[in-house]
Amino acid sequence: MAEERVFDRKASMLDAERQSAAIQADIVCVGGVPPARGLHDLARELAADLIVVGCSRRALLGRVLLGDDARAWLDGAPCAVAIAPRGYAERAAPVVELGVG
Repeated sequence: MAEERVFDRKASMLDAERQSAAIQADIVCVGGVPPARGLHDLARELAADLIVVGCSRRALLGRVLLGDDARAWLDGAPCAVAIAPRGYAERAAPVVELGVG
C-alpha cells in the first residue's frame, strides 16, 4: 500500500510538470530493481526507439557524468539511450551539436 502511494505521488508530480510545460506526453511510472531494468522492460513493452534520461545532479553544468545509474541504462538497453545534460530544459537555443558514443 505504501508503494502505491509513492507511485501516485510521483505520477502527480510528473503530471504537474507536464501541465506547466504545456506538452503532450504520456506518464508511466514503473518500478524496477535496479531502476534501469524497469526502464529497459518498459522500452521493450512499448517498442521504444529511444530512452531519454537526465544526467546526474553531480555533473557540472553542460556536462554529462556517467554514474552507476547511467551506465546501467546504457548496458543492455533495448534501444538507443540519450542523456540530457544538466540545464538542458532551460536552454532557449536549439541543439546544434550532439555527441554519440
